[in-house]
Amino acid sequence: MGWSRQFIEKVRDATDLTTVAGDFGDTKNAGPGKVKLNCPLPNHNEKTPSCYVQKEFFKCFGCGEGGDIFKFIELVQNCDFNEAVKRLAMQHGGKSYDEHTLAQMICMSMIADKHAPKRLSLNRGLRVWG
Repeated sequence: MGWSRQFIEKVRDATDLTTVAGDFGDTKNAGPGKVKLNCPLPNHNEKTPSCYVQKEFFKCFGCGEGGDIFKFIELVQNCDFNEAVKRLAMQHGGKSYDEHTLAQMICMSMIADKHAPKRLSLNRGLRVWG
């Protein structure tokens, strides 16, 4: 299943990574628009906060991981890009969507994007889908 670029950007714009990060650990203020927390990634246990988060991206200076909100969800919840988009749209994308509404949005997104040959793939790179 592919998501249209427009739908992905709507989810990204409606979601604040600092809020999402709070679901995975205690956050502490690290300056205007920034928070820090102990790295929530499963491969990194630590005692002091080394993961810095802003609205649009994160970086852990302990384990070296970083990326956007979709990458954060992929790593923390061990899922792929499409599942990360779905989870964020259902939980944090401005309002909650049930499975039926989300399925309708996916169909509408695919129809609207039918003539556009490119869809977003992992890590925001473009990949042509036949």
